[in-house]
Amino acid sequence: YNYETKGGNTAQDRLYEIFNDNTKIAKDEINSLQTYFRLIHIRIQLVIIIIAFCFEFSYYFIFQNQMPLSFNKYFLKYIMLPFVINFLLYIITKILNQKFYDSKKKNYLVMMSSLLQSFLYIVVHQLFVTIYAGLLLMIFLSTIYHDKKLTRLTSLISFMGAILAVFVIKYDGDHTITSKDISDFIVMVFIFIVAHVTAEFVINS
Repeated sequence: YNYETKGGNTAQDRLYEIFNDNTKIAKDEINSLQTYFRLIHIRIQLVIIIIAFCFEFSYYFIFQNQMPLSFNKYFLKYIMLPFVINFLLYIITKILNQKFYDSKKKNYLVMMSSLLQSFLYIVVHQLFVTIYAGLLLMIFLSTIYHDKKLTRLTSLISFMGAILAVFVIKYDGDHTITSKDISDFIVMVFIFIVAHVTAEFVINS
């Protein structure tokens, strides 16, 4: 009787070990994949910073005749300040990503950093096209981590950031809210809802 019990326990222990090994392998694979995604995500941050810098620089000379600001003021306000803040944010994100050990914390760190980067650009320009391009990209980027909570948090912060950029923060003193802005905002809310539902569908599929 004792031998059978011992044998039974041994079999159960083996099954338990096999199950734990498979679970550990699956977790390691997920962590490895998310590490790869995070590296790509951080590189995307740097690419966006460089593209934005080049775009802003060339934009001034293309529309130089229509610019109310001198080059020095434009360079400081629309090129240098956003570049310095976002580049520092990129460096900090990269350093913290190497220091943290918890994969989930790293995912949230990189995602919130990208949201802050996008928020700065939409505040600087206060154009709906930058809001669509920046924040919608962040919502869909959040799906690569396969975390519903992170995607929902990203969508919520994106929506709140859009409200602040459109109606509260006035980086450009000449910007005034018009009826067209209100109608554009209503359309934007609808697009955000569709984007969030689509993002959750991608996670569930």
